[in-house]
Amino acid sequence: CSPTEKPGPKYLRRLLLATYGPISSNIVRPCTAADSGHEEGRALDWMTNVRVPEQKAMADAFVGWLQAPDGFGNPEAMARRLGISYLIWNNQTWRAYDPGRGWTEYNGCLAPKKQKKTFDNFCHRTHVHLAARHRPVALV
Repeated sequence: CSPTEKPGPKYLRRLLLATYGPISSNIVRPCTAADSGHEEGRALDWMTNVRVPEQKAMADAFVGWLQAPDGFGNPEAMARRLGISYLIWNNQTWRAYDPGRGWTEYNGCLAPKKQKKTFDNFCHRTHVHLAARHRPVALV
């Protein structure tokens, strides 16, 4: 456990602030048995809520930008350049290390019993979880 903010998530937070204005986010959490990346300072939770249309649209646009090809046709260009290893958002997860799988269900969150608001945080409907594995490369 190394609960200090690493360069990748810190850069992501600055990028989100510069692009979307004041945001609520967190990177570090106390050491536990969990393996969310926060205990190592490698993950950022960007607090956006799927139940607020403007926030959902903003998060969807950002995720779409991360996964879009660059001008040379390289898929998921920004996600790779930012060092993102995986995303969790709105009941689903996407793995940069296995992009062919596409978006898959996160922990049974598409089940009708988990559509209640009580599961919103667990199912990542209140935030986008971005796990970054290294320092981002230049975005040019």
